[in-house]
Amino acid sequence: MKREKGNERERLLGAPDDTKPRLRTREEIIAKYRKTEDASSVAANARNKLLERQEKLERMNQRTQELQSGAEDFASLANELVKTMENRKWWHI
Repeated sequence: MKREKGNERERLLGAPDDTKPRLRTREEIIAKYRKTEDASSVAANARNKLLERQEKLERMNQRTQELQSGAEDFASLANELVKTMENRKWWHI
């Protein structure tokens, strides 16, 4: 069973199971993630990200309200159905 999983992984990823991540030095990490931009461009980038997040939150809030409204409509419809079926017996349906 283990061999089958290994073969499947190799077919999908093309790499053996024994691959290990390469350790990087502190300098390599700093060089990769260092920003060479000035403070104003960093601030503008942060502002843009905040605006994007605000838009996403607003869309989620709107979607939540729509779902809540739909749930309330469904609940009222279910209550109406219960009221109409209260007086009927199951053999009259």
